[in-house]
Amino acid sequence: MNKVLIFTTGMGHQSIAEAVKEAFVDAGWITKIHFSKFSEISLGQNINFFSSNTNHRIIQLAQNKKFLPIFKRVRTTKKKPKIEKIITDFGPSLVISTYPLFNSILESLKRRHRFLFFNIVSNPRTIKNSIELSDKVDLNILYDQKAVKKAVGWGIDEKKLAAIGWLTRKRFYQSFSKNHKPKKGEITVLLCAGSWGNLEIIKFLPVFLKLPPKFNLYLVAGKNKLLFRIFKIFAKAAQKKIKIKIFSFVENLNELIAQSDIFCGKAGPNLIFDSIACGKPFCTITHYLGQEDGNLEIIRERNLGWVAETPKSFESLLLKIINNPKILLNCQKDILSERNKNLAAGKKLVKLAEKLTTIPRH
Repeated sequence: MNKVLIFTTGMGHQSIAEAVKEAFVDAGWITKIHFSKFSEISLGQNINFFSSNTNHRIIQLAQNKKFLPIFKRVRTTKKKPKIEKIITDFGPSLVISTYPLFNSILESLKRRHRFLFFNIVSNPRTIKNSIELSDKVDLNILYDQKAVKKAVGWGIDEKKLAAIGWLTRKRFYQSFSKNHKPKKGEITVLLCAGSWGNLEIIKFLPVFLKLPPKFNLYLVAGKNKLLFRIFKIFAKAAQKKIKIKIFSFVENLNELIAQSDIFCGKAGPNLIFDSIACGKPFCTITHYLGQEDGNLEIIRERNLGWVAETPKSFESLLLKIINNPKILLNCQKDILSERNKNLAAGKKLVKLAEKLTTIPRH
C-alpha cells in the first residue's frame, strides 16, 4: 500500500498539511505528518506582532542569492539525522513538504531512499523568494497558472510545476450552507486577528462604534492574550450599542464563519480560502507587505470579497452592507466557482501522486 509522509511546521503550513493528509486518507493511503519547529516561525511571530509590514525587510533579505545557500544549510543541518530516521522507519513512497526549509534535506535523501517528492508552495501568488521552489523535486504544487508563470520566471522547469487550486481542510467545506441569506438588521461580522493575534486589528475597532447598531460582532483574538483583554475592554465599553462575542484561539473557526455574513481579517491565504470554502466573502483589512500582495490581487480579480485596509474604507464598506445586505450576494457566484475549484484540489494532488508512483524511479 502507498504511504505518504508530510513534513510541516507552524502557522498556515500545518493547516495545509492537515488538508493534504485528509485527501490521501480518503484515497486509502497510509499517511503520517511530521511536525518540526523552526525558530524563524517564532521570530516571524514576534516581528509581526505589532505590524504586518515589518515582514517586508525579511523577504528582501531572503531573496539575496548569496544569503540563500548559507541560510538553508545553517538552518537545516541539525535536523537531517532525525528526518532521515523518520523516513527510514516509515518507508514512504511519497514525501510532501509544506515548508521550504525542509526541502534541501529531503532533496539530499530522495535518491538514497527512493521516494517521490512534492513541494507545496504555501504562497498562492506572491512567489518572490526562490527558496519556496525546488528544481530537484518531482513536482512543485502551486495554486494557479499565474503562480506557475512566476515559478518559471525563477528558472523552474514547467514539467516540475502543477497548479491544483488551494488545499483546504474538509470541515470548512462541510460548514457551507447553500440557503444562507443575510438579512437587514441581522448582519454578523466576524473580525479575526489570525492565530497569532496581530495587534493592527485594534485600529479598526472604533469603526464599529460609528455604525448603526444593526449587526452582531464576533471578535477572535487568536493566541494573543493582550489582544483578548483589549477586546474585553472594548466590548464592555460598547455593550449598550453592539452585540459582541469574544473568542481567543478557536479550533472551530469554520463554525464561526458559517454563522457570519462576512469574514474580515489579515489576507493570509488559509483565512481567505477557509472563508470561501464556507461560502462567505472575505474582507482583508491588512496583509504582509511583500508576501501577501498577490492575495489581494486574487480577492479583486476573482471577486471573492473586498480590500479595505484603512478604517475609513472599512467603515464605508460595512455601512453599505448594513444598509443593503444584498451587496454580500454580489460575490456569491464567483465564491461558489472558486470553492468548487479548490474542493477538487485534494483529489488532483492524489491523482498526480498515483500517476507518478507508477513510473519507475532510478
